[in-house]
Amino acid sequence: MSFTMACPSDYPTKRPRMIAISYRREDSLPIAGRLYDRLQAKFGKQNVFMDFDSIPGGVDFPEHIKQTIERSELVVAVIGPRWLGEQSDSSRRIDDPTDFVRLEIKYALERGIPVIPLLVDNTPMPKAAQLPPEIERLAFRNALPLHTGIDFHNHADRLINGICGLVAGSETLGANAGAASAEEKHPAPKQPSKRIRLLVATGVLAGSAIIGGWYLGIFQDLDNERTVSSSSGTTPEPETPATLAQAQEIKAGPIYKGTIRAQGDSGSGIPLTINLADDRKSGTMTQTTQSGDTVVKFNGVWEDRTLRAVTDAVVSKPNNIQWKPESFSLRFTEDWKRGSYECNSEGNLYIAELTPP
Repeated sequence: MSFTMACPSDYPTKRPRMIAISYRREDSLPIAGRLYDRLQAKFGKQNVFMDFDSIPGGVDFPEHIKQTIERSELVVAVIGPRWLGEQSDSSRRIDDPTDFVRLEIKYALERGIPVIPLLVDNTPMPKAAQLPPEIERLAFRNALPLHTGIDFHNHADRLINGICGLVAGSETLGANAGAASAEEKHPAPKQPSKRIRLLVATGVLAGSAIIGGWYLGIFQDLDNERTVSSSSGTTPEPETPATLAQAQEIKAGPIYKGTIRAQGDSGSGIPLTINLADDRKSGTMTQTTQSGDTVVKFNGVWEDRTLRAVTDAVVSKPNNIQWKPESFSLRFTEDWKRGSYECNSEGNLYIAELTPP
């Protein structure tokens, strides 16, 4: 069973509370970035919180997370295959009481803030026994699917419609209560127009339905849904990297080079080479220092002419270089002849202008 509600195009973006995206960088950064773009485009950037793009420099990170969760209308938890944070020594990051993902979920559950789990590419929902006691209630929240391929925008639309109804419904009810109280003291000289009455009634009914549906588990079967072609009645074939690149008109070249510098730094910097694979969404990144080349693999997701990527395995590096997984973005001009590299690491922004060799 599914429930969808049309979210009006003039949905107000300014509201006192926010939508927080909780995710683990090494688990789901690319798709979390895509989701952030969709949500901020609908609800306004100031109303969607995602750590690397929203936390001011120099603030206390855990305290800022706590305050943001407290101000949030709801929390979207993006859960991929590495969400528990398994480490090479068999430990798990989710078991660390100071783990940021754990704290985000904990704060939301303690304050009764709705948490919507999004399961990336058929990732199973964590069981209660797999979670620390303080967040084991997450296992009983009904989850929505979020696929990285052809169904991404359909799944994002369902989420947006649900959020729109949940938030707008509660505000409409509150607004109606306030209007009724005011009308008792100051009767209106004339009745609202038929169009306004219809919009208010629709908002109340839709809001009530989405809230009721949320707690009755009306969304739980969405994971089994697939988009069906209206013309043929058949399920479309999974989108391959080649067709994905064609659909988005990805015309990036195979190699780009530049020099990495901290923002505002005019020093010599570190030479950078980006080698894009044939699918144009993965490849290798090479950073060259006096000690030698550090070569790491990366995978990413395109959003228009921006590739949001996260590094994966280390191909090679000098012995004295330590490397930690990081996220970065590659943004290209309309003609694909120039680009820029951006990486936020340990509170510093590192940038590079990119051109073909």
